[in-house]
Amino acid sequence: MPRPQHSRRASRPSQPETSPGDIASSTGRAAGSSSLGRVTKRSTNACSRCRRQKIRCSGLIPCDACTKRKLPCEINDSEQKILVTRGYIEDLQARIAALEENKPTAASEIIDFGSDVDAETQSRPPSRKHRRRSSPSSAHRAASEGVESSSQQDSLGGNPLRNPLSSGQSTFSISADGKAFYLGTSSNWSFARRILSMIHEFILKSPLPTADLLFDGQAYDLGWEGSARMTPYDSPAMPALDYSIYLINAVKFHCAQVFHLFDEKSFMSSLYEFYRNQQAEHVKRSLWYVHFLLILAFGKAFVTKRNLAKRPPGAEYFVKAFELLPDVITLWQDPIASCEILCCVALYLQSLDNRLAAHNIIGQAMRIALGQGMHTNMPGALLGEDVVERSRRVWWTIYVLDREMTSLLGLPQSISDRDIYPELPKFEESPHRRAALEMEIRLSRVIATINKEIYQPDGKLNSRFLTSTKHVLEDVAAVSEQLQQLFPLQLDNSVAGVSRTAANLHLLYYQCIVLATRPLIFCFLQFRLESAELCARKLSSSQTVRNLIQMCIDSSLQMVMILESLQSQGLLESFLPFDIQSLFISTVNLSVAPAIDSHLVENYRFWLHKAFFILDEMTDSGSHVASKHKAELTRIIELLETLPGDHNLQHATIDFADEAMDSGDVSAAFAQPEDALHGCINVMQALPTPISGTGMIDDEGMGHLLATSQIMDMANSVDCGDTDWMSEAIMTHGIWQG
Repeated sequence: MPRPQHSRRASRPSQPETSPGDIASSTGRAAGSSSLGRVTKRSTNACSRCRRQKIRCSGLIPCDACTKRKLPCEINDSEQKILVTRGYIEDLQARIAALEENKPTAASEIIDFGSDVDAETQSRPPSRKHRRRSSPSSAHRAASEGVESSSQQDSLGGNPLRNPLSSGQSTFSISADGKAFYLGTSSNWSFARRILSMIHEFILKSPLPTADLLFDGQAYDLGWEGSARMTPYDSPAMPALDYSIYLINAVKFHCAQVFHLFDEKSFMSSLYEFYRNQQAEHVKRSLWYVHFLLILAFGKAFVTKRNLAKRPPGAEYFVKAFELLPDVITLWQDPIASCEILCCVALYLQSLDNRLAAHNIIGQAMRIALGQGMHTNMPGALLGEDVVERSRRVWWTIYVLDREMTSLLGLPQSISDRDIYPELPKFEESPHRRAALEMEIRLSRVIATINKEIYQPDGKLNSRFLTSTKHVLEDVAAVSEQLQQLFPLQLDNSVAGVSRTAANLHLLYYQCIVLATRPLIFCFLQFRLESAELCARKLSSSQTVRNLIQMCIDSSLQMVMILESLQSQGLLESFLPFDIQSLFISTVNLSVAPAIDSHLVENYRFWLHKAFFILDEMTDSGSHVASKHKAELTRIIELLETLPGDHNLQHATIDFADEAMDSGDVSAAFAQPEDALHGCINVMQALPTPISGTGMIDDEGMGHLLATSQIMDMANSVDCGDTDWMSEAIMTHGIWQG
């Protein structure tokens, strides 16, 4: 078999052939030429950094430029151009064909292990270009990548690189009553629990006690075991007609901008009929009556400003509705109304932190909708335009809820976007709702991409973690441009009030960024627990990785700002789970960041005070979920306080805030330092809403295309050097290991 030869310019005189293994000798010749004082051109063996910077490289290992700047110097052999004969390529292709024919299982394992194909590319049907026979260059590239993958496996003892949040054996947390709860890969609850457990085991050298921790379904008590049915005399008292309308309008305000929970025309018609004849037994046995009870349960939860009882407001209506909910055979008799009812049940359970039950219910709604063909482009001429419009509203509500609930549990998505092709509802009475729904769908798809790309099964990401993050940031940038055009967010309430719809979309937007980048927070916290010096060295060795961590922290700050603005205008949600989730995931990041690097959050005391102040209001409003989250966050901060280092952690400042609040001096507790918000100006500024010095989003914030270009610059800055750095860190310290 002929030996590969390096390509050379035709104008150069003939030189001895050099194989890929002769790099060291060639660099030595380059050094020798330099020592003789001869002027040389750019080295053909330039290191990765000099190639990226497009500067002259000495060819040494390490090169002069990297030595001067005290940076790691690496030469990427895979980028080296070589010449091979056609016979060499054909022989490789014949070997690959023989392997595929004789050992299909082994081939599939290799593809699964070292796959470097985007999920988006895999989901598309192969184009004509992809069906052609592989070209010589692609065959050689595949062969070289296979060699690199094998060497990586050997260096790890045959084990692949892992994502710490989705690697090895699955992780469970055992509650005080002995129940095992799965810690999902992308789950916010799981992320915080992993953080707390890791810190507790490192500092106290003992497993985390779970007696006082929040587990699924334990935040509230519905007062019903679910087995025994109530008697007809246990039916809750029905409110008067005018109060019922008031509760229904409250549900419309809090939910209707994105979620379709009931068809107003048919629902209100049945409402008036019910109040004309409340004694009719057939009405109380109807599917509409179940629906009505659920809407009343939501309405009571929204209008109740303070509830300290363990039982949530409106629980009596919800329990009765759940008792009367017919079996799946009966639900099929009216699939559209049944899907609306199941959406109500799932959202109410999710608000009570019954995440597993909510996911189960929304899955049932999904299957009824699929069986009814709602995921397709339904023919209006055959079914009726009203039916098609209502079906589209129901379908996209199910879709959005399913995507968000699945991500919050850290589970695989139930349906692929390739199989979904219904049009959006027209919303002729409110075109603004169509735009809001479209944006919600786009962000939900970004979340699904994050779950598939970054939180892959068994965490087999290899060096693709940063590459996957790069692709996700590109998707985020595409959403950012439309978001800032259609739903600009003005947080300065002296100019205009905050739109609740815009705030919801922006919070979801920043959650996408946090979800994509926070595995790095987990990774560097592990570095920090191993050694403060190691963490600092790793953090300074890759500016791109540091910028991604900074982007995660800045997104967390942005969510706190949005929630604070909503709080100041009385728009903070204490029952629906979305504000609580946004605050929880952002505060976890802000609590951990100073332990990694005190410069990640300027004036973090100020920001942590804001977050806990919002948590306190949610708790005072009766949110037991917020109360449990606050206790868990406090434990994280208290444990991190004991870590040795030169930074002061947050616990003392929280005590100071509590003392000031007890004395009634709120301004002292949350006084804004002179430079409190200026620290956010000096960060990487890769977010779509740059923060001004006044602490509000400026006039150019969400209407400037520069923000999109900044995110794209961040995505484009991720290159092979960064992924190589990440792989080296992972291999050296076993970060991805289960």
